[in-house]
Amino acid sequence: TYMTTTDLIELLPSGWNELTLKDYQNTLDIVFDDENIGDDSLRVLTIADNMIKVASRLTGINEDAISGLPVQDVSRIVKRLSFIRALPEPLKNPKYKWKTSFNMSYDDFINYIQLAEDPLNNLHLIVKSFITNQLSDDDILNTPVDELYTGFFLLKKQLKRHTQITLKSLILKIAVATIK
Repeated sequence: TYMTTTDLIELLPSGWNELTLKDYQNTLDIVFDDENIGDDSLRVLTIADNMIKVASRLTGINEDAISGLPVQDVSRIVKRLSFIRALPEPLKNPKYKWKTSFNMSYDDFINYIQLAEDPLNNLHLIVKSFITNQLSDDDILNTPVDELYTGFFLLKKQLKRHTQITLKSLILKIAVATIK
């Protein structure tokens, strides 16, 4: 079956709300380190090469077949996937509920600290540990990235604030104990 460039582009997500965690994790090893490239032409080529890799991973179409397309078609692919170059915006009304720093156990906190050392590769484990909804591994892997990023972003923000408050409290208690 012959596939047109338009068919190919339709297979690609156009935003974080269309990219599942499973597909996202399949592209994590593609490094977008083009910001420090001074030569504009080289920078554009590097971006295009990376987007071709992403498109190949997301569609299963060989990179050579995609890079063999006309420049204007590759440009359309790059434009379609351009959302990947920025982090998703947290959703205002996320679908899933997450544990907060006030209702998680100490074990949850330690688990989070360990998983957060490699948050992108451990995102599905963080979700499973900290989401209050009952979801299967498949449900988590098929959830759009923006939904999961929202929970992860809020959890990280809460934990940072909670840790700062706890540290200030400990320092105050130590100072008071030292004075006595």
